[in-house]
Amino acid sequence: MNVFQCTGLGALVRRTALGVYDVVFDDGGSDLDVIGVRFDLLGRTPLVTSRTSGVTASLTGLFQCSFSPPPDVNCYRVETRDAPGNFVEANFSIAVL
Repeated sequence: MNVFQCTGLGALVRRTALGVYDVVFDDGGSDLDVIGVRFDLLGRTPLVTSRTSGVTASLTGLFQCSFSPPPDVNCYRVETRDAPGNFVEANFSIAVL
């Protein structure tokens, strides 16, 4: 899995269940307990698309989730499902326009 931002900063993705992923964007700050770019404050929300044929990807958030380190960060949740609505593993892309 390739995980990166165009700004060169990192992104963290954690699979929490089948077809469910928490995504955190590193804001580049030195304070590790508040990583996570707040795109919603800038009036922009990430768009997510599935990179797997026949699978849809949806995005919810922003909310607090636990990554180690740090313990609590701003996350987005991505869910990937097949046509009948079952959770499936799939590649996805997120873009902030």
